[in-house]
Amino acid sequence: YVEELGMTLYSAEDDVTERNTWILGIVIASIAVVVLGVGIYFFVSGDKNEFDPVTGCPIVDGQISPHSQMVVIVDETDTLTPIQSDSLKVALKNLVNNELTEGSLLSIYTITEDFSTSRKPVFEACKIRDGSHANQFTENERKLKRRFETFFKAPLSNLISQITEKNEPAKSSPIMEVVQSVSVNSMQKWATPETRLIIFSDMLHHTPGFSLYQTKPSFAAFKGTAYAAQVKTMLNGASVDLYYFVNNPKFQGQNNVTFWRDYFRSTGATVESVIPLGK
Repeated sequence: YVEELGMTLYSAEDDVTERNTWILGIVIASIAVVVLGVGIYFFVSGDKNEFDPVTGCPIVDGQISPHSQMVVIVDETDTLTPIQSDSLKVALKNLVNNELTEGSLLSIYTITEDFSTSRKPVFEACKIRDGSHANQFTENERKLKRRFETFFKAPLSNLISQITEKNEPAKSSPIMEVVQSVSVNSMQKWATPETRLIIFSDMLHHTPGFSLYQTKPSFAAFKGTAYAAQVKTMLNGASVDLYYFVNNPKFQGQNNVTFWRDYFRSTGATVESVIPLGK
């Protein structure tokens, strides 16, 4: 009886051991499947995109293809007051940090007395990843941050400092010519699905052909002139934000704003906002 009981007890223990082994095997196999699945996921979803080494923009089907573009024009033909300089820096910082998305192109043009130096952007690069959302399994956060600082942030910060340090007023301000260059060298060149144009200026165009140093400018009268035909351009679908450096309030009233709204409407663009930056 004891022997039979012992055999019975032994058989029960053996059954428990086999069952535990079987369960452990299932657990190990399940973990292996999960690990394999995670590995496959990261392999498939890993960042395989190509990027242009010059602009940092994504390359799609062999073409440089920014997701969208933000074009900024900064008027250097007038000396900025300290508060205007600070306002420019803060506005640009907020635009780049909060509104320019990764993979989107930032181009900066300056308005100078010598228009030949304003035809091409002084800065042109896509916003690249800064490492803040790096994948801890497949990416090097420190390396991404260093590349962002070196390639994008530092050059941009240096340029903004140079722009705001200008202190010699110019004799002319060819705003329309620079907008025309933006159309050709940015908007037509890249043809992104979304384009935003941001201008920091007193918006007092002044050249031998036409001047807005007048209290009642009329776009209806201007558009029929030979000069208007010379600077005619198209900004199809672009949204425009105007940051006014208020240096000559006498000429920067509602009539001036209306002129520019009509001007941009004629190019196929829309003025979305007008923001005064006082002295």
